[in-house]
Amino acid sequence: MTLLELVEPILQQICRLNRLARKGAAIDLTVVRSELRSAINDARARAAADPDIMRGFETVEPSMLVFIDASVRSMRAGFAGVWKPLAPERGVDSSVKVIEEAVEKALADTSAGSTERLAVLAEIVGLGVPGIYGSNREAGARKLAEILPRLSALAEIDQTERVCPEAYRNVDTRKLTLPPVRSLTSVAIAAVGMIVVVVAAYFMLFARASGDLRKTLQQIKESGGTTVSTTSGSSIEGGAK
Repeated sequence: MTLLELVEPILQQICRLNRLARKGAAIDLTVVRSELRSAINDARARAAADPDIMRGFETVEPSMLVFIDASVRSMRAGFAGVWKPLAPERGVDSSVKVIEEAVEKALADTSAGSTERLAVLAEIVGLGVPGIYGSNREAGARKLAEILPRLSALAEIDQTERVCPEAYRNVDTRKLTLPPVRSLTSVAIAAVGMIVVVVAAYFMLFARASGDLRKTLQQIKESGGTTVSTTSGSSIEGGAK
């Protein structure tokens, strides 16, 4: 367990509380204060199992208390006057200067544990502490940019590792599309078949129409010959008389 993993639940608790406040949910500060105190005490108890973690926790705990107090007071307009700060209860000044000074001390410290402390302080500064660095966002961003190079050792990024391995579980890896060549061949065969059918139908219709036309012409021819013969016969009979 690292120092950052130890305090992460407390930071997440503040983030969840902030989301509830933005949504206008009902918040009982007495319950919130009790839960946060329990979370801090639980973190301290778990840190006691490792002397190095315990030293790191004791270093960042004042900054966390100031962060909690400043964050809760700023969540809603009425919270500032109602919230009972946690920092003075543990003998810590409520000023955000506590966080600023802790960052500078951690930056100046080159010991092995200073990097983990910087990681926790970077999260606190990154989440946003009302009033820190004179409420100047650019100053806070510059300080984070100064901290981040020190945290590269904690990253240990594997470029070949998937960002979210859970997303690839139970994925159907079968090929659901036909190869392009096979697809084009099928289309070509279907097209040739359609052309053959159309041509055959055309010749069948042409042959049927031609047969009907010849039959009609033959009927007309036969009908015309009969009429001529009848007329000629009538004329001869009339002359004989």
